Amino acid sequence: MQTDTTPNEVVKEFFIAGYLDHDYDRVMELVAEDYVDHSPAGARSNADAMNILRIVKDMFVDLQLVFEDVFSAGELVATRIQYKGLYAKRCVSNLS
Repeated sequence: MQTDTTPNEVVKEFFIAGYLDHDYDRVMELVAEDYVDHSPAGARSNADAMNILRIVKDMFVDLQLVFEDVFSAGELVATRIQYKGLYAKRCVSNLS
C-alpha cells in the first residue's frame, strides 16, 4: 500500500502496474471509478481502463515505458510517455 506518495508517483505506478506488471487489481485501486481517459483509447471508468490494458497486454514484446513528462494539478493529470518494444501483434479491437 502506498504512503506519502505524490500524484505524479501514483500516475507512474498506474502505468507500471497496468502495462508492465499486469496488476489489474492495483490499477482498480489507483484509478477512480469515474476516471476519464482523453487518449484515443477513451476509457470512461477504472474498469474500462483495466479492460483496455488487458487488450494491449500481448501487443508488444519487451515493452518499456519512458516517462517524458508527468503533470498533475488536483485531480487532473497529463502525461507524455514513450512506449518502446517489439510490436508482436495487431490490435483488431476498437479500444473506445
